[in-house]
Amino acid sequence: MKEQLQTANEATLSPEQQEQVKRTICDFFEGRLAELEVKAGDDPSKYVQQFYELCTGSNRPWTQQKEFDLPGLPMPFRIRLDRHSGYQPELQKMSISIEPLLQAQTPGELKEATLLILGDVYHETEHIFFPVELEEYEDADRGVTSEEWVKYACQSAEINANARQFAFLYSREYPNELFTLGTMRILAEHLKPKDANAYNYFIAFAKPDMQEKYRHIANLAQAHELIITQTKSHLEKLKQKK
Repeated sequence: MKEQLQTANEATLSPEQQEQVKRTICDFFEGRLAELEVKAGDDPSKYVQQFYELCTGSNRPWTQQKEFDLPGLPMPFRIRLDRHSGYQPELQKMSISIEPLLQAQTPGELKEATLLILGDVYHETEHIFFPVELEEYEDADRGVTSEEWVKYACQSAEINANARQFAFLYSREYPNELFTLGTMRILAEHLKPKDANAYNYFIAFAKPDMQEKYRHIANLAQAHELIITQTKSHLEKLKQKK
């Protein structure tokens, strides 16, 4: 696997400060989305606007100004509401996909959308200090081809970011439970209709036929073992946060 890239932020902040930055961002969005679930009205077409207003304190239409600065961090940091999630290290800007809010039509779907968005937030904050190698795999996460996606998914930085995302979702679905691969696979099957990444890492990558099919591209068995180890590690960090 390729070595993780480092950013200027990583050179100036201690590991403890880096972790605090990630927690601050995640806590911000957890708070705003929790408020949205409480305050959301009967009109699902307003979910995104309500979310934007809770994030910015402004009633300006979100379509006119999709970006805003996130205060309280030791460096400039910008958020963009978009149709895809991602992190641009050169701009210190994180895009958050509001697609789940656009699709939600009921309170139940809003709650599910909240979890999907927070999962993305946990994922992308991990890239602030360990971005993926976009120059080589740009747009591979958009599903250009299965081979490109496998290359992208098996980068150590991407495995780590996914592990943090899966740990968060696991902690919400099974609060206070220890990590087990069997339970994680049940969650992966549940997530698969809207996001197949967990299924690929925890189930597909473990299959000998898949490992052989992509052997010339990446070591799927190694990626499978690493996602398990790192998801456990991130889950322990989330427990310490509480």
